[in-house]
Amino acid sequence: MTSTTPAGSDPAPRPKRRTFSPEYKLRIVAEYDAAPKNEKGAVLRRERLYHSHVKEWRAARDAGALEKLVDQRTSPALIATLMLAPGLPAGEAADPGQGAVTAGQ
Repeated sequence: MTSTTPAGSDPAPRPKRRTFSPEYKLRIVAEYDAAPKNEKGAVLRRERLYHSHVKEWRAARDAGALEKLVDQRTSPALIATLMLAPGLPAGEAADPGQGAVTAGQ
């Protein structure tokens, strides 16, 4: 029995994976962390993401990997507002090169 479709044409091509920019990842992690507990799922549904995305992106942010990927020339305000060190209260940003800096220093 032979196939009626030519060998080169695929009836359902594979979907492409989504790619996320470092700015997007930082924005989503900050939005997710700032959301009240009962609204975190809404953020994930709206963006069609899984909690595992946020966990991986938060770990990368905390390790400093995401801040190195963001274009410093075009996004300095984004880095300053979204790069919060773990354990610091809101509004006290971390200095990527010097460790955590408190608001009073």
